[in-house]
Amino acid sequence: MQERKRITKKRILVVDDDHSSRVVLELLLRREGYDVQVTEDGCTALTLLKTESFDMILSDFLMPGMNGLEMAKAVRKIDETIPIILMSARVHLLEQEGIAQAGITQLLTKPFTREEMRTCLERYT
Repeated sequence: MQERKRITKKRILVVDDDHSSRVVLELLLRREGYDVQVTEDGCTALTLLKTESFDMILSDFLMPGMNGLEMAKAVRKIDETIPIILMSARVHLLEQEGIAQAGITQLLTKPFTREEMRTCLERYT
């Protein structure tokens, strides 16, 4: 009798205030075989992290209320090891020191290709 291995999908939390971006990312990630939770702001993401487990966070940089760097700093107080991928079209506004201090694992420049996203996912999940 063969023993079946249980396949557990990796869980990714997507944080982006732009509705269209959330929908596209959720669709892309689900097609890649991931379990996806989406939210539109950093505060809700932090609440989810306190009650649920994720394997990676994909977050936009510029969001109202709490930006991606501020959220990442707060995440690091909850989970020091979860990969946090910061997505931004405005990388010129980011300083390397601020990225490192916030605990960002990788910066993904928008717009990015499906292959760039796939490479990032394979590297950190």
